Amino acid sequence: MVLGDKGLVCIDEMDKMNNDDRVAIHEALEQGTVSIAKAGHKTTLNARCAVLCAANPAFGRWDSSGKTITENLGKFPITLLSRMDLIFILRDIPSVEEDERMAEHILSLRKNVSHNNDIIPVPLLQKYIGYAKRVTPIIGDGAIKTLKDFYVELRRTQDPHHPIAITPRQLESLARIAEARARIRLSDVITVEDALAATKITERSCKDVSIPVKEGERESSDLIDRRLALEFLRTNLEKYSVGPSMDQWIQGLGRNRITRKRAKKTIKILIDDGEVIEWGANEYRIR
Repeated sequence: MVLGDKGLVCIDEMDKMNNDDRVAIHEALEQGTVSIAKAGHKTTLNARCAVLCAANPAFGRWDSSGKTITENLGKFPITLLSRMDLIFILRDIPSVEEDERMAEHILSLRKNVSHNNDIIPVPLLQKYIGYAKRVTPIIGDGAIKTLKDFYVELRRTQDPHHPIAITPRQLESLARIAEARARIRLSDVITVEDALAATKITERSCKDVSIPVKEGERESSDLIDRRLALEFLRTNLEKYSVGPSMDQWIQGLGRNRITRKRAKKTIKILIDDGEVIEWGANEYRIR
């Protein structure tokens, strides 16, 4: 991270990092420095960089049946998660169209043919980013009010039992995102539009980790239906060693006052998302 000062550092397999390295990253993310003590000498080095991290679920596949982000990531420290500006869940959902495109791209690389399909030439993009870094935009009054209102609402509606607490760190994150958008526009002022874009992407991140952003979003009806559907399927498999049929599944959800139409919609979403597969003739199981 010291070598990446004023640049971008990418960390893969962060869930497998040892605890000593994780402790060192805390300081770098919070203060932008790394302290080193060797042979009685202590030195503080700059590590002012953006950090892009990737981690895998504890059991290889993301479980959205009611588990929190910390339960899915296993021993990943929550103190490290809370220092991230944005958190997104990237799920590998089967799709014929996307799978074909991916397969064609991977296999075409073995033909040793040079690919030049860049929308923006890499050298031009590098120069643009380098120039944009020199811009130091000032936040406007409208942007201040927009970010403040969003942060206050986020704090007001937060779940006190959620593992990721909403703190002033999130407000600083909002300001950094809005500033980044103004820089990419080469603007000297952070406008209301920049602030709204920051709140929108932060709202998406909060929804990915199940943090309510509005009153009444403790858990949406769609999430409740999804959780109940997976719980019924799991219980049925544990009790009878076979998955339920479509009618049995719908009837089971009906006992939780879920209408037949809502039950069918929920089951279709679970199948489309790849969480549930049809096993044999009219039998369903968790993937």
